[in-house]
Amino acid sequence: RQSAAMLRMGQVHEDEYYLREWLSQDGEVRRTRFPGTLPGVVQHNGGGAILASLPPGNWTYAWIRDGAYATLAMATLGMATEARASLEYYLDAEAGRFKDWMELAAYGIPDYQISLVRYYGFGVEETDFNAFGPNLEFDGFGLFLWALRGYEEHTGDQSLAEDYWPTISERVGDVIVALVDPVTGLVRRDSSIWESHWNGRERYWAYTSITAARGLCDAAAIAERVGDGERATLYRDTANELRQAILDELTDGDGALASTREEVQLGEGNWDAAVIDAVAMGLYDPQGPNAAATLAGLDANLITPASEVGWSRNDDDSDHPGGNDMSPWGSVYDSVEWVITDLRGSMAFRSAGDEARADAMLQWILDQAQANYLMVAETFNATTGVYENNTPMLGFGAGAWTLALAHRAGDFQDAACGEYWVDMGGGDTTGGQTSGTTGGMADGTTGG
Repeated sequence: RQSAAMLRMGQVHEDEYYLREWLSQDGEVRRTRFPGTLPGVVQHNGGGAILASLPPGNWTYAWIRDGAYATLAMATLGMATEARASLEYYLDAEAGRFKDWMELAAYGIPDYQISLVRYYGFGVEETDFNAFGPNLEFDGFGLFLWALRGYEEHTGDQSLAEDYWPTISERVGDVIVALVDPVTGLVRRDSSIWESHWNGRERYWAYTSITAARGLCDAAAIAERVGDGERATLYRDTANELRQAILDELTDGDGALASTREEVQLGEGNWDAAVIDAVAMGLYDPQGPNAAATLAGLDANLITPASEVGWSRNDDDSDHPGGNDMSPWGSVYDSVEWVITDLRGSMAFRSAGDEARADAMLQWILDQAQANYLMVAETFNATTGVYENNTPMLGFGAGAWTLALAHRAGDFQDAACGEYWVDMGGGDTTGGQTSGTTGGMADGTTGG
């Protein structure tokens, strides 16, 4: 079907780009262009890259998302040299390749440093295509900042952020601020964690705004330390505005966090296990009403029969039988059980006080790994529990496993920006007081 719809691809034009044309579902011809040549001498900037999977898994690319979880896991394990090399890889790799693409023309995205998707071996920014165009994802900016500060806290090495601060601030932190939509208060529509592609499939994804808020909180702390007070204030205020916008725009009638704003407005098909990082990353009180409603909703809608403790990643495979909903691309890849969301969910349950459930999720994944040469998989069959898709996974497997064990030992229990966010009901998020709270944050709550 994709081949039949393709009109032209691979013609190199005088200004050295490929033109890709295809027919959209509405019958219109759409075009994308991308760089078409490599220089005569290619500088190898691949050192430090973290691949999403090792062979025999197929994901032998350096995704920023998988890499962030793995980098922070290495810092936790005392692998300071490897973790620093990974962070340096992102700071030295080619980036900004998609800045002027027509898909992003309306956003006016500034020069950026962190890939919008992934990298090839030389440190070359890359994305994939299907009939709906490219994947373009904004969650990597926040994830990088989160991993960077976590590296500092676990290794004591503050020199990396200090040496690269102009790049980090101008081409990572400032980019998140520029991507906040003034209408919704959320990060603008993108392809996000589950890579929905573009051309009508981009959404206001909760995961992107969650990671952006956490990353800006961490960037604010670094900015304050390096003496950039103006950015420290800007990043912290923007993070808190995002935390409020998530509650205003991305929760259902019970206060549970939803996958996308579009599905919230539709009123159905909005369950997505990726939102649990809002709790695991400390944006909201894990024992508060939003966390409780989210965990209950995920259990009611996504729990798998194989494990009875883990989740499918979302409901996109089952929320549109015979119809055409807000996420018509759903497939079995959505309904299988995902290790990354199980492990982040384990952290959320533990912080919420349900240690038995948290331990049960860890034990299930451990049992599976012990039966498979200690390799952690990407996903399990939802009915049988058999390994499916890619193995062994790194950030989405062994890295996330390490972070969950560190959390069980007392690590990663900090609240974003120092305090959990309390719903201000759409009010001022930068300094007002309500019900004994200041600036929307729970007074005295540290998350420890």
